Amino acid sequence: MTTEKTQTKGLIFDIQRFSLHDGPGIRTVVFFKGCPLRCKWCANPESLTNKPQLFYSKKDCIGCQQCVRACPQSALSFGDDGVVIDRQACTLSFQCVGVCPSGALSQSGEWYTIDQVMDVVMKDLPFFKNSGGGITLSGGEALSQSAFAVALLKEAKARGLHTAVETSGYCAWEKLKSVLEYTDILLFDVKLINDAKHKEYIGVSNKRIQENLKKAVENGTPLVARIPVITSVNGDEQSITAFTERFKEAGVKNVDLLPFHQLGAAKYEMAGVPYTFQDEKPPTDALLKAIKKQMQDAGLHVSIGG
Repeated sequence: MTTEKTQTKGLIFDIQRFSLHDGPGIRTVVFFKGCPLRCKWCANPESLTNKPQLFYSKKDCIGCQQCVRACPQSALSFGDDGVVIDRQACTLSFQCVGVCPSGALSQSGEWYTIDQVMDVVMKDLPFFKNSGGGITLSGGEALSQSAFAVALLKEAKARGLHTAVETSGYCAWEKLKSVLEYTDILLFDVKLINDAKHKEYIGVSNKRIQENLKKAVENGTPLVARIPVITSVNGDEQSITAFTERFKEAGVKNVDLLPFHQLGAAKYEMAGVPYTFQDEKPPTDALLKAIKKQMQDAGLHVSIGG
């Protein structure tokens, strides 16, 4: 029988099990593909587009050139630096992925039904029960596929799971509101308060984000504001004071400080996407502790690392 669970599909680029940093307890994180923001430091470049992508890992390539011969568009060639992908000519047939014996070529982003996602998630039910964990929707931006997000959360709640949603808040309020009925905790990312800097580093105004943050707090859903701490972008005293004041104004109680890292840098080359934050260093412990103290002194509950 055809149901919403088999008809509704979402484009997912990863389902990560045994996560400890995306909500309480042990969690399974479902990463949605597609994002309206363009954070210059994004750790998941594969999350940005709303269609599947071809990834190439040079270190895993054995030089067999089977992919070159398999490509129906002749979009692949082989040179001194390994496989060269003409991404303009590539039609994403992924026939090259099917013949690659080493896994050097891979597809990022696949269409899942609700049941297919839940089949993976429910494998960890004993861990959820023992740790107070559950399912977290992340991305990209989960609300860029809001209908699938709502359907997935609704099914998770029907199966008795704790639910969390990580969002940038950059969406119509109606979309954010639609998930809150089925969300136990909202992880609300806030990158910058200064609108001019937000446009410079994120690519959009933060006006909608700030409005949705306040509305989400007023809605009553438990909420944690999460700041990706990037020293050169928002680690200055003015930015931290702005965060603290805005959170107090909006009624935010809980804050997570998420230190910048370079763990996603290699994925930019694999996706054929330029990366401009390769020289940025992780924030020092001293800076993180100073930010934590300032916010705690203002009455906020603050943790480092999620």
